[in-house]
Amino acid sequence: MICLSIALILTGCLGGGGRTTTYFLRLTILNDLSGSPIPGATIQLAGKSLTTKSSDANGRVAFSGLSGTVEITVEHTGFKRHNETFKLTGDKTAVVRLQLSDSAAAVSDAGSLLAAIADEK
Repeated sequence: MICLSIALILTGCLGGGGRTTTYFLRLTILNDLSGSPIPGATIQLAGKSLTTKSSDANGRVAFSGLSGTVEITVEHTGFKRHNETFKLTGDKTAVVRLQLSDSAAAVSDAGSLLAAIADEK
């Protein structure tokens, strides 16, 4: 009986082994052109399950309980979709920079805005 108990403990059959370590993934979503945060971006995380969250007013979002390799897709109106893969071996903090979509017009001043409007007519 003693030998059986020791064998079970050493192999982890009593709940001591086989636990998966989990990690955090913290992201900041920024406008690639201006460097400003993008609030309300949709971040979809695919790994062992599918989770979707939105970035806060500072462009930040966090996921917990992750392990292994996860893929993210980040979307926001007026920006190109961004896909990225992370192999988690510890807590990870990353910056995702979204590029303006080809259909989004970047206007730097009032003159450029008036010219852009005139081109649409």
